[in-house]
Amino acid sequence: MNTISMVSNIATTAMVGFVFVSIIYSRKQANNSLRESRNQYTISLLQTWDSVLNASTAAAARIATGLNDSQCDALKEIKPLVIDREHETETLLKRCLADCDVSNISIKTRTIELNADAVAHLRFYIFEYLNATEIILTAWFLGCANADTIKTQLRNTCLDYDRTLQRLRSRLEASGQSYYPSIKAFMEMLEQELRGNLPKWMPAPKN
Repeated sequence: MNTISMVSNIATTAMVGFVFVSIIYSRKQANNSLRESRNQYTISLLQTWDSVLNASTAAAARIATGLNDSQCDALKEIKPLVIDREHETETLLKRCLADCDVSNISIKTRTIELNADAVAHLRFYIFEYLNATEIILTAWFLGCANADTIKTQLRNTCLDYDRTLQRLRSRLEASGQSYYPSIKAFMEMLEQELRGNLPKWMPAPKN
């Protein structure tokens, strides 16, 4: 092999090595950029969700956890609603209906009666909570955000609220439509996890 051939081979090998290293570096940079973007998006989602979960929506969601089937139907259809009067319920209603005309609420000895206007207010806050939660969990389900972070941040709240809000979601779906599929998937994952049987079809955390 002459000197020119040797130099040519060395140059070719060096070029191939350079291209290979460049590809690896570019892929690493792309992965880092994707990870950073996903983390920033996760933070933005959590900030939005936290702003929605204020005193009014939290109180309304807590009230919804105690509604029976007929009460859930009244809420869904914005019809007058009668709730058992308990100290906690009365306090929660005053918190989430503070901007509602008092004439729309009738407090009896054993019950609290809400007319359609008051139910509309209550319904707005409950669905505001559900909608915000569905949005962030859709990002979790599709892998658009950091799944581990979302799971850590929402786990306890969803187990506290959404496990009992399942009755409301079921009544909404009684019409044959699918409501809040991402919340449903997240709750199924948590329930399976609590039983030590994490379903394989759940999205893997993407960090």
